[in-house]
Amino acid sequence: MLILAVLAAALSFDGLAYRHRVGAARFDAELARLEQARGWTRRLPEAERLAAMEAARDGPTAAVYRARLARLRRLDALWARQLAAAAGPVYPTAWLNTRWLSGAMAARDADARALLRRTFLDQFHGDVTPPDALRTPFLTLYTARQGEVQRANAAWLKEVLARIGWFDVSRYGAEASQAAWLIVQHADFDPAWQQAVLADLGPRVARGDMQGNYYAYLVDRVALNAGAAQTYGTQGHCVGPGDWQPFPVAEADRLDQRRLRVGLEPIAAYRARFTCR
Repeated sequence: MLILAVLAAALSFDGLAYRHRVGAARFDAELARLEQARGWTRRLPEAERLAAMEAARDGPTAAVYRARLARLRRLDALWARQLAAAAGPVYPTAWLNTRWLSGAMAARDADARALLRRTFLDQFHGDVTPPDALRTPFLTLYTARQGEVQRANAAWLKEVLARIGWFDVSRYGAEASQAAWLIVQHADFDPAWQQAVLADLGPRVARGDMQGNYYAYLVDRVALNAGAAQTYGTQGHCVGPGDWQPFPVAEADRLDQRRLRVGLEPIAAYRARFTCR
């Protein structure tokens, strides 16, 4: 299984000193630019620098800033340890009843067992609650550690798919097919691979070896990563309280027809399932 480092983020970059050196206006502009970049592709060293800047965003005193970094290191270390536990190979008893681990225990094929365990790790969220003042910098580190998991999972899956083609429903079951899709769907750091897998999955959808609804999600993800309009409206964001909207969709007037063909609910029902605050 995947072995994860459990060291807390170094946070060696002095965000407060940097703020004083370049001035608040330049600091805030750089911070905004960095935060707008795609967080799921950010490596941990970049995330550590950004988190240190976020901890200094409001210009705290030196003592407050040092206290924030110390607390942030403890929170990140706790999250790293939880991730390492989720990587196995031994799990707390309470986790064994979760969907992906119970599926892994039932799987007869070694590749499917490894896949489902890795998917459990991909979907693992842990139990770390930062205080409001540290919510944003902690999320920066949290996302970067998730990215480490996703990169390792993608590297593993590439090797397996080169050997077996895909976790076809007819051979491995629907759950394994969905699990493999999740790993590909989250590999936004490698859009060329996502696109190559998508091309391979089309014929498998046609013959029932890949679920059409999950295929649709990957179609949209590949389109967005290429800067194009999506087809099925699966990807979007909150634009206000209670208001989730899809990113631009091609031929939006026919969206529900396309969604129905791949087994997706109408877009209005899909939007209603999101909680936007």
